[in-house]
Amino acid sequence: MVMPEKRCSMAFMSDAQPFNPTSSCFSRSHCPNMVGLAISLILATACSEGQEIRSNFDGVVGHSVEKDDTREGPGDGDGDGDGDGDGDGDGDGDGDGDGDGDGDGDGDGDGDGDGDGDGDGDGDGDGDGDGDGVSDVPEDDLPCESMSLEVDAQEPNVLFVLDWSGSMGGHWTTCSDCGTKWASLYDVVKFVVANFDSKLNIGAKLYPTPNASSAGGGCTTLPSVEVPVLEFGDGVAVLTGIPGPNGVPSGMTPTLAGMSEAIDYLSTDLLLPGTKELILVADGGSNCSGSQEELRALVAHAHDDLGIGVFVVGVDIPSDGPLRNDLNDLALSGGRSRSGWPKFFDARDPVTMQYAMQSIIESAMSCVLPLESVPSFPDLVEVSAGGTLYSSVQDCAEDHGWVWSTAGVYDSIELCGAACDTLVAEGNVVVDFYCDPG
Repeated sequence: MVMPEKRCSMAFMSDAQPFNPTSSCFSRSHCPNMVGLAISLILATACSEGQEIRSNFDGVVGHSVEKDDTREGPGDGDGDGDGDGDGDGDGDGDGDGDGDGDGDGDGDGDGDGDGDGDGDGDGDGDGDGDGDGVSDVPEDDLPCESMSLEVDAQEPNVLFVLDWSGSMGGHWTTCSDCGTKWASLYDVVKFVVANFDSKLNIGAKLYPTPNASSAGGGCTTLPSVEVPVLEFGDGVAVLTGIPGPNGVPSGMTPTLAGMSEAIDYLSTDLLLPGTKELILVADGGSNCSGSQEELRALVAHAHDDLGIGVFVVGVDIPSDGPLRNDLNDLALSGGRSRSGWPKFFDARDPVTMQYAMQSIIESAMSCVLPLESVPSFPDLVEVSAGGTLYSSVQDCAEDHGWVWSTAGVYDSIELCGAACDTLVAEGNVVVDFYCDPG
């Protein structure tokens, strides 16, 4: 054992062996019986006293270190000067020299040695180990999938219930040179067909029947409808199925009977999908069997129980008298009343009749859109119409946007305000379903 002044070199053992007092441990022979921890303490003590202990333990687990007078930096014993003890000089302790700490030498930190960072060793970066660059994770195992739907407006089913009583053959009281009220009504129906036939399913019912007369069967009506509701594009059948503009109306006003047959047809015989809307046009009150209260109850039943909306159009109705109140009651009961007063659509002349009918048809255009799929995340749905993104709203009657048609049920939406107007004008909207992969 040589101890020059103030120099010290130490070697440490891992895996200690039982101590043998007969063994010479400070020679170049094997020291399998020394306890590593004890040796470490002894050597540390000797160094602190300014001594050098040169110790070579060739037979222990680990390796012995000869004294090295050329080493630099902190005392980690590996000779590279970085203090981590691995001898590669990068300071991460893994011995590969690339500084990422994974020991594979490619510098990407995943430990597979291919340099793409996905840890599968094939070098394509998709993480599945087959080298094709395409992930083979089954689609069913993906957390979620976003989708976009273009949803078309659903054509409403509209049935005109038209007053063919004798008084409709008279002239407007507000416009003596405007022709008969029936001629104006026919022109308005023609306007609807010309402008909305591609967006509506249209049919017609007359009361009384065209061959009725005030002297005989003035209260007669057909048991069904004159023109069944046909799919959009067939509206011309309505124009050929009712008397033309020069027709001469006759008979009484069997409003209750005519409405009863129209409602029965829409509720039982009509098989087309879509909403059901009825437009009652009258220039006077019912003067056949049935009371006003019975008529009002029938209209309420149609709306409340059968889901049939009832619009009411009054033709040249006097500004005062009970008839206005009766028509207001019907409009309120039918669920399709105006927002202002009166509640029915008040046609004072041919121009206001056409305006009223256009407003009704646009209102009847359904803004309820069934969805092909139910979203997995109902809170992550976006709706755009005409290039404008609309948010969900609380009150469809007051706001511009959309709501779920039925609270808690996510199979259809209803557009509100400007969004509904855009749907009526353009015929479709885009609905995007998004997802939360978490």
